[in-house]
Amino acid sequence: MYSSIYITEISKSDIDSIVDITKDIFEFSSFRVDKKVLDIVGKENVHKVSLGIIENSTSTFVAVSGNKVLGFLSWVFDGNISGIIFRDYYRIKLFGVAKEHQRKGIGSELLKYFIGYVHRHKGHIIEVSTDVNNIPAIKIYSKFGFFYTSSFSTLRLFKEDFRSFYNDEFEVIKVNYDRELGDFLKLRSRNNEFVGYPIQCVFDDRVEDRLKEEILRKYHKSIETNINLFRVYLAYDRVVPIGYGVIKEDFSLSSLLSKIANKYICVYRIFDLFVDKRYRGKGIAKSILSRMIEEIPKPYDFVEVIIPSHNYSAIRVFTDIGFGVSHVMLNYAR
Repeated sequence: MYSSIYITEISKSDIDSIVDITKDIFEFSSFRVDKKVLDIVGKENVHKVSLGIIENSTSTFVAVSGNKVLGFLSWVFDGNISGIIFRDYYRIKLFGVAKEHQRKGIGSELLKYFIGYVHRHKGHIIEVSTDVNNIPAIKIYSKFGFFYTSSFSTLRLFKEDFRSFYNDEFEVIKVNYDRELGDFLKLRSRNNEFVGYPIQCVFDDRVEDRLKEEILRKYHKSIETNINLFRVYLAYDRVVPIGYGVIKEDFSLSSLLSKIANKYICVYRIFDLFVDKRYRGKGIAKSILSRMIEEIPKPYDFVEVIIPSHNYSAIRVFTDIGFGVSHVMLNYAR
């Protein structure tokens, strides 16, 4: 069928061909875009999401025959995670084959090439996420030795769906960094539940628990270091801090969607939500969320959070105040 196929790194002249492929093969949900987001940004330029992913990847490999791009695989090397777990850590960001060339082994050749590249560079872990309904992708990853590790759900709240909730027994306040920062840090230090965070490698059994805890510690430290960029809320039982929430505008996603829509799109992200175990089941998490969302300082289009799919109690907290599940991603590792 093909005179010859070779795989090489992307060049500028390949970009348009790759974007054409993404327009044809990817469902909107693969880009974390649901119908309401499409209504906000407009449908005609949503393919620019794929361009943003490619531009922010470490590299992209392309399968070429006769100067025609048949498929591509974009990937990143995560130096931060690699430095914590002492294993070189790679992630596949975007992977696709033109519709008319699918089921002809091109995807397998791209994946085989990338795995060989990682091995030549002494890499240890490759991770990838795919939509829960993407059966062909799941099959090809399984064929090459990837195993299921976890599943994450993306939830979104649009303003018209918000349902406020408060338990008046407990006070929720925005942290004043001169007064309550110590209370937040003290409570934050008790949060060692790393399985509640959407970080793929903490669900990989090859990574030791002590290293997973270090990943969580570094995540929390990054919030502490940049605390003035976040909006932090504390819940109190009288004078005892019992829960906290952390929210901030997701400038990266806001910028990407604004570029697509050619108008300003504002997206806020929930970065952390924690309630002391002794106080759970009393509506405190919903009270914290309600206060955070009501006090977002400027008009927003939606609020997003990503949660491990097995964390049913957390998902229930968010859906109770109006969040809806946008999509579910399955995570695989090799």
